[in-house]
Amino acid sequence: MKAAKVPLNVDFVSLWGSTLHHIEDLPYDPVEYMPHVYGNFRKRGDGVKVRGLLPTPEKGSLPFIDLSKASDVEKAHLAFMPSIEKDFGFDKTEIEANSKRDKRGCYEFIGGEDAGLKRLQEYI
Repeated sequence: MKAAKVPLNVDFVSLWGSTLHHIEDLPYDPVEYMPHVYGNFRKRGDGVKVRGLLPTPEKGSLPFIDLSKASDVEKAHLAFMPSIEKDFGFDKTEIEANSKRDKRGCYEFIGGEDAGLKRLQEYI
């Protein structure tokens, strides 16, 4: 991946996610042992309960940053939008080659929150 060549001054934090069970709920350490066969996974995980969902936030309950009190660094981070060319090092030819619709796809991908929410409603 070309983007991996770009030096970034960031701290990497590994998070457990996108799985049925939380890592701390498993009866084994998946770093030391991870069942390779579903049957073994099922047997080892038999009885492990799925954690409950977090409550859905009430509308308006999530805090928003007060821009009048934000530092210059916070304002810069809120305004930052990465550039495929400048920040990830792709040239115009590479961008154009990858901007065409993939004929293998079952629908055209359209970016943006509004399009994403519309697609989610169609899917559900």
